[in-house]
Amino acid sequence: MKTIELTHSFQRRCTEDFKKQLASSGSLQKLTKMIVEQSNTMNLDKYDPLKYRGDAFEWFAEYFFKFFDGDNLFLNVTDYSPTKASDDFVYSFPNRLTQP
Repeated sequence: MKTIELTHSFQRRCTEDFKKQLASSGSLQKLTKMIVEQSNTMNLDKYDPLKYRGDAFEWFAEYFFKFFDGDNLFLNVTDYSPTKASDDFVYSFPNRLTQP
């Protein structure tokens, strides 16, 4: 199994227990439900629940794209990395798109 290094800030801000729960959710539906449940337990002074939800899903997206990196039959995205930009509806870009 390949090692995947995640760089999104959620990797450092989220507790190990919460990350394990998300990683073992088993389906996208369960993942999103768990993200909402976890966000509702956040201390408002430390992590805004809506920011937590966005960060958690971006963390999942980073893993997803890196897991399928180089899979020309499925996504055709390589060298994915999240951007460090503001929240203006565009969160990340692949470094290049491969052509089918």
